[in-house]
Amino acid sequence: MRSSNVSFQANFIKPVKILKKVGREKFVAYPVSVVEIDTNNIGDVRALRAISLSWDKYNYVQDIYEDVSRLRLGGDDGSQMHVFAITLQRDNFDKINKDDIVGVAEFVENKELNELVYLQVEPEHNYGNMESQFKHIGKSILNFLEEKFFEKPIKVFSTGSAIDFYLKNGFSAMPNNCKSTARCLWNA
Repeated sequence: MRSSNVSFQANFIKPVKILKKVGREKFVAYPVSVVEIDTNNIGDVRALRAISLSWDKYNYVQDIYEDVSRLRLGGDDGSQMHVFAITLQRDNFDKINKDDIVGVAEFVENKELNELVYLQVEPEHNYGNMESQFKHIGKSILNFLEEKFFEKPIKVFSTGSAIDFYLKNGFSAMPNNCKSTARCLWNA
């Protein structure tokens, strides 16, 4: 069990559902919240760093933190970056607990095509972990993004191990010459 004294503020976006284990193999719908981390708030940026350090193994939250840090230093290219998270919290969003964050995504709005830059589910809840207490965290993030940003297609550059995940969730493969990653597209 992780412990934390880091809390931060985030903007509540909407409630969504994931699946929670309630028996040996049974899962039921469980309400959680989508929040947007304020990339201009130093407390929220520090919380991203704390999340990346608290999650086991290499994770993309470190990359999200670095992208946010670059943006804060003036790396604005005209696109709009968002960092969304799924939290187990359902209220008290002025004090988000980093230990309740179970998924994080970096999403960039561009003129022609939006891009899901990174999607990371907390490693202990990753797909295939038989001990996980939650399922469909990544799927819930994708569903939220598709609903919120329906006007334009969303592209993602996927690692090889996540290609099936994106294809199962409505993305289609784009022509690609690289064997270790794939470009996938969800059409609005």
